[in-house]
Amino acid sequence: MNQHIKNELRGGIQDRLKKFKKDDPLIIIPIYNAYHCVRKCIGSILKTTASNIPILAIDDASSENKISKFLENTSMNHRNFIYMRNQSNIGFVKTVNLAFKLSDPHDVVVINSDIIVPPKWLKRLRSAAYFHPTIATATPFTNNGTMISIPYRNKPMKRLIKNMTISQMDSVVERSSLKLRPVIPTAIGHCMFIKRSALNLVGYFDKRFSPGYGDEVDFSQRAIAQGFTHVLADDLFIFHNGACSFGTKERFLLQAKHEKIINKRYPLYASMVTKVANDPRNSLARAIERAKEALLGYKIAIDAKKTV
Repeated sequence: MNQHIKNELRGGIQDRLKKFKKDDPLIIIPIYNAYHCVRKCIGSILKTTASNIPILAIDDASSENKISKFLENTSMNHRNFIYMRNQSNIGFVKTVNLAFKLSDPHDVVVINSDIIVPPKWLKRLRSAAYFHPTIATATPFTNNGTMISIPYRNKPMKRLIKNMTISQMDSVVERSSLKLRPVIPTAIGHCMFIKRSALNLVGYFDKRFSPGYGDEVDFSQRAIAQGFTHVLADDLFIFHNGACSFGTKERFLLQAKHEKIINKRYPLYASMVTKVANDPRNSLARAIERAKEALLGYKIAIDAKKTV
């Protein structure tokens, strides 16, 4: 495909997006292989998201043929589902930057293709993002998301609580939440609501973090430097499988490489994360404890030892 046709394709996507209200957020789903994860993710989004919300799925030249067939069929059957495919694999960062450009002037929600969302998720996520004008991003609770994992603090896991579904866990979290909107040092990549005002001022993801990992941290730190903050949507739970598109060895190598860049650019970042993640009295601790107690119940220890 030559550059002229590429530009025509992108122009067509922008024309389709113009049919949606500018005030409505656009959901971005970068995709690379992992067909079964992709199918579950998109199925949950279409089931739980209003048809007036645009969804842009960009396939980063997946090698699994059934991915493109599935996305094409979905695009034909859902007017708000827009699909395009990169002609070559350019990585997560460049794919998301392309989506940022195509989706202007919408706010965006960047979603990993290995998550599953519950009912009414987008309304709550947007509400958290607009809790205060200085907020740049909002990220929901998840089972597998570093410092915002529940039910156990700082202990990500790849499963749900026994005998509970995603919707059940989410309902419990929503009912128990105090909507504290804890400030966190970075957006977490599984699901990020990003305001267009922040993108316009801070810029897009840094291509140095291609193909992925560390990009959201760098963006978040640049946003903080511009006076923005990042919050947890503590009344929302989203299931995250984790690393469907990256092999384990590849993931660890990228993380290590990009972590060095982060530490060099932001020498205080690591200590900031440690402090926020482990402070027993901050609002993040309260929100996590609230969710944990609601999900697991209270546990009372009784000392029955006889005293003399």
